[in-house]
This record gives sequence, structure tokens and C-alpha cells, in this order.
Amino acid sequence: MEESEKSYEEFSNFGEFFNRKLKPGIRPISHAPIVSPADGLIVHYGEIKEGDKIVYVKGQDFDLDEFLGPCKVHLQSHMKLYQICIYLTPGSYHSFHSPAKWTMKEIYHHPGDLFKVRPGFINFIPRIFCVNERVAMCGIWEHGFMSITPIAATFVGDIVIDVEDPSHPILADGKQTVPYNHVKVDHSLKAGEKLGEFRNGSVNVLIFEGPPDLKFCIKPGQSVNYGMPLVH
Repeated sequence: MEESEKSYEEFSNFGEFFNRKLKPGIRPISHAPIVSPADGLIVHYGEIKEGDKIVYVKGQDFDLDEFLGPCKVHLQSHMKLYQICIYLTPGSYHSFHSPAKWTMKEIYHHPGDLFKVRPGFINFIPRIFCVNERVAMCGIWEHGFMSITPIAATFVGDIVIDVEDPSHPILADGKQTVPYNHVKVDHSLKAGEKLGEFRNGSVNVLIFEGPPDLKFCIKPGQSVNYGMPLVH
């Protein structure tokens, strides 16, 4: 609570606590090419290969096209495709932020289920990343494709994306049944700018193009805060 602008007694509910405002300057934003968009644990990272599969934990992978939907990746021949999965623990700060300097072009809201996404639970639900509700924000950065996708989970049907219009945010609330909702945008973002928030813990998945010599500076199970470097 030392990081929060408010004391614990000033919050009227858990939602306010989870999305508490932090003291100015408490989280310096690294100058690394890609920084952590959220507080949490590094569950998996690496190159996406072997038929365009996203890996979350050992024994569980997910089809990239099914996960992103209409937001397509056109991989450049001189680049590789990478992923980073960050699990937000229930007590963490639950807002998520821009992972890099990039331009967001599209937002796809995929309604779906609200199964738990805790690493020890997901082996019970096949394709959980593709059946749970999620919001894919896609665009470009200096090396090509960039996306960040917050995934809803049990008790976290509310994902609020306020980068488009903070007064009328996109709400992933577990209630819509259309295949997806699509919003075209053109937002130039800096690393660390707020994108939205969860109402409880869940997962953020980064998918991005990068050079073959890209180096990660994280380890599985490592605790990170938003603004910390993820790659060199």
C-alpha cells in the first residue's frame, strides 16, 4: 500500500483497490524496446513457431489465428514472432499499460466464457485462451506487428478499455453473444500509457514481431511491475 495514493481505509470496494492510482513516479518506465504492461508473474515467453501456436504452460497451446480472430499477423520474412504471457495475481495493481511506443489500429472484443486462467487450473479447459472473453488490441511498432490482449476470467468479466474514449469505455462484461465487436482506431502510444483495467486478476498476452537477435531479460515465474524491461 506504500505505492498507492490512497490508504486502504479510503477504498469503498475491491474494484477501487485493485485499480488504485499509484503515486507519481513510483513506477519508472524503462527505455527498453518493450516493457511490462502490467504487474504480475511471467508465465511464458519466447518465439511463436511450430504452426503458429501460443504457449501458456507446458502441455497447453493455442491457435494464433483463433486467438486473435480477424486481427491478422503478416509476418515479415526478416522478422520473427514472439509472445509474452503475464498472469496478474489477485492482489496486484490491475490496470494495464502500453508495452512500447506503437500505434494501435484496431480493437477486437471477443465475447466468451469466464473460466479461471490460473496456471494450475487451465489444463482442465482445452483452448481456454480461445474460449474465454478477451479484447485484442492490434497495431504496429518499429519492427512490425504488435498486440496486447487482456483475457477475462472467473469474477473478471469486466475488462475496461478506455484508450479510445475514457468517457465511453469498451466493456468486456461476460454478457455479449456476438462473434466479436470491432473498433478501428489510430492511437499513437508511448510505453507506460494506461490502456485499461481488470476488475480482478487475469492474463495479458503480448504478441509482436521482432528481430531474430531479440533478447529477453525475464525468466519464467519472475515477478514484474508495469514499466519494467522485458527485452533488450
